[in-house]
Amino acid sequence: MAARTHSRARRVLVTLAVLLLAAWLLPQFFNAERYRRRLQTRLELTLGRRVTFGAVSLHLLPRPGFSLEDVAVQEDPAFGSEPLARASQVDCMLQLRALWRGRLDCAGLRLESATLNIVRDTQGAWNVQQLLHETGMTSPAAPASAHGGPPQSLDLEADDARLNFTVGGNKKPLAITDLTARFVFDPQSHRAQFRFAGSPVRTDLSLPTPGPIALSGDWTPEPGGAGRLTATLQARGALVYDWVPLLTGHNPGIYGVLDADVRLDGSYPLLEINGQGRITQVHRWGSIPPPDSMPVTVELRGRLDRSRGRALIDAIDASFANSRVHVTGALDKIPDSPQLDLVVELERSRLEDLLALGRRLWGRPGDGPELYDLSGAANGLLTVKGSWADRRYGGSVTARDVRLKTQSGTFPVSDMALRIDDQGVRLAPVRITVAPRVEVTAEGVLHGRAAGAVEPTEVAAHRQAAHRRARAVNAMSDGTVPGYELALSAKSVPLHDLLRLARDAGVAASQEIDARGQVTAELRLAGSAWPFTRPVLSGEMDLREARLVVPGLTEPIDFGRTRVEIAGNHVTVNPLSAGIGATVFAGRLEHEGAWKRPWKFDLQTGKLSLDQDAAWFDALAHPPRFQVLDYIPGLRSLAARRSAGASLFGALNAEGRFAAGTLSYRSLTLSQLSARVEISGRVVRASSVTFKAAGGSGRGGVRVDLTAAPAKISGSAALTAANVQTWADYLPPQLRKARGLVTGSVRFQTRGLSRPEMRENLEGEADVQVKDIFFGDFDPLAAAARAAGWGTLAPERTEAVLRSADASLTIANRRVSVKSRLPLGGAQFVLAGTYNFDGDMDAHVRADFAHVNRRWSGTDTDPVGRVALLHLTGPLDRPTVVPDETPLRANR
Repeated sequence: MAARTHSRARRVLVTLAVLLLAAWLLPQFFNAERYRRRLQTRLELTLGRRVTFGAVSLHLLPRPGFSLEDVAVQEDPAFGSEPLARASQVDCMLQLRALWRGRLDCAGLRLESATLNIVRDTQGAWNVQQLLHETGMTSPAAPASAHGGPPQSLDLEADDARLNFTVGGNKKPLAITDLTARFVFDPQSHRAQFRFAGSPVRTDLSLPTPGPIALSGDWTPEPGGAGRLTATLQARGALVYDWVPLLTGHNPGIYGVLDADVRLDGSYPLLEINGQGRITQVHRWGSIPPPDSMPVTVELRGRLDRSRGRALIDAIDASFANSRVHVTGALDKIPDSPQLDLVVELERSRLEDLLALGRRLWGRPGDGPELYDLSGAANGLLTVKGSWADRRYGGSVTARDVRLKTQSGTFPVSDMALRIDDQGVRLAPVRITVAPRVEVTAEGVLHGRAAGAVEPTEVAAHRQAAHRRARAVNAMSDGTVPGYELALSAKSVPLHDLLRLARDAGVAASQEIDARGQVTAELRLAGSAWPFTRPVLSGEMDLREARLVVPGLTEPIDFGRTRVEIAGNHVTVNPLSAGIGATVFAGRLEHEGAWKRPWKFDLQTGKLSLDQDAAWFDALAHPPRFQVLDYIPGLRSLAARRSAGASLFGALNAEGRFAAGTLSYRSLTLSQLSARVEISGRVVRASSVTFKAAGGSGRGGVRVDLTAAPAKISGSAALTAANVQTWADYLPPQLRKARGLVTGSVRFQTRGLSRPEMRENLEGEADVQVKDIFFGDFDPLAAAARAAGWGTLAPERTEAVLRSADASLTIANRRVSVKSRLPLGGAQFVLAGTYNFDGDMDAHVRADFAHVNRRWSGTDTDPVGRVALLHLTGPLDRPTVVPDETPLRANR
């Protein structure tokens, strides 16, 4: 029995295999071309259009039918010359019952790699709508279609298809790609079922598809498309970043993930629309995604009346966090020229939610912590009317219990009112209480054009200045970018509180600065609102009797009358009056362009003392070394202030002219000083320095390098035709009536800013020339003869004079070394010695009287050899002169 069963099974399997092999091989020996005409006729009857195709072949698997290649379904000439559809291959599945009657009826059509064209002519008629009418699908009462037969059943499938759209003769950039579709029409029940799924794209934008969408449902066709329609449109994981430009052609740069379900009920002319959607991860493209997804839930209820070209919006409700937006209204004259009549209501909402959503949509520069926040209850109403291209707005938004929150505290704000019209959104003046009895008034505007001028109520007197600032800001926009402007005005605001607000706003230069005094300011901030950009600042500030404490400076800066004007990237401080200690500076500062460009200045002072003023920068010259002692609170704060000062000074980049009536350092006084100064990278350079000193003219340059510890100072100077009388007080009493001219040059370097450091590290070289030195009633030759024990020279008939002499000086190890030859009255003096910084001198003089013609008093013979060696010691103004017993040292 088992063997008989196995034998029967083998016969069945062999028979099936033979049949399958025959079904595969037989079509290759079958000529299907003789059925071309009959197939073409049946397809044209089914589709209602002329059909052409290439090669024809028969297939038996998986169902008997014909395969047609390069198929083209022609279009009605009223809708254009481009075919309604093209397909690389169409499989026509045959009805088996019709074969027994000798007919070739297609039970189904399957299209491979097809391109379908949906066309709407200038009268508003669609080619698909006419096709359905001609095939008899929308005319159930008619016994036959336009081609003379009853309505045909249709089972149409498409894989990897593309759907193009043409409206009014213009091919639209919108297309559906990767389309899989199935359309089944049953003429017995006069009911059609459909399902479409594809990916929408725009051919004019280099953006990917936002994701696949699916449309499925049932349709009972009737004349004019009034039959019952039930459909569901579904999207999952669609990207808002690609959806918005797909529909509008404009990319706002908003990222989000959309899940939506929309149900359509009614008929083609009149549809009821109900939908729900959820958008998550909303944020500006390119910004770091926020830590929370903050989902936005949208519900839609409305109707679409195609016969009247009108869409009624019963309600669009969008909710996020603790806020809600409600939209009602209508759209007329769609799709040709949509006319809007909408009402947008903001109800039971919070300012903090609106600000959070705005930051996600507009983005913000940087991705650090929020520097400010707003809280309060908000309500509003907005109307939108007119055409889509020329929308008109009207309405208002109010907020109460408003608080401005910053890192340093919370500040109460008066009730806010936003007025919305065709010009934009205008903020009515609000008052921000930054300190007891101190208020800042703010007002602003958000508009759809380039930044213009906001003229606050308090700034009416400065109209012309505002216009100048507006021109500077207008350059950033082309007149179409939405912009925002905010005007701030304050009278007699404490600088301490203003700097605190600046620190909270992230202004780096204000982080370590403190100030006392008051400022009156009128400031304006303007920028692009979409996409959001940092504001361009303009305005004026007036400082009076203000004191600024800057880290790194040992003395505060006291400001007199000072005015600051800002116009975009152009900042002017004029006039500037500032005092540090007993020194007062006046002049102007100016900066234009990028912040890395140097500031320009022109400063002058009446008197500057380097002895006192060098101590201002003591902290800057000693960058803190972080050691264990830095963890002691007092020392830690000192190190922090020094570090902040070094950082602030290191960022300073300035160049300009500096002038001083007098500049003094100990006994040295320079007058009419003028120099070009450059400050960059903690290095100060003074070049083209000119001055007057001791009745002569000088020039030179100096470089102060604060990157080293202690500071390194180097420079050079030259003095021409200085008067010897200037230094008379530092000479011995016998020489204080001397007069003449001195010319010299010096090159030096040292370290440190305090006097002890500079004296300790001073090194240099100098060359000095003296000319026409008259000694008054002092006779240098007679004094040298007496010191040498030679007796007395006969008195000089005229005043002793040194016509010319040179000297070289070397400065090192807290002393000055001097070498010089002095021809005087026929004698030759050779001077070599040192002068210590503590005031003592140690010099050797070789006096050669060999060529002196003056007679000796009280002796008949001249001294033997006529060469004297003298040793000078002691203070410079009271030296002790004795004969020198070390001739070798003197000769050297």
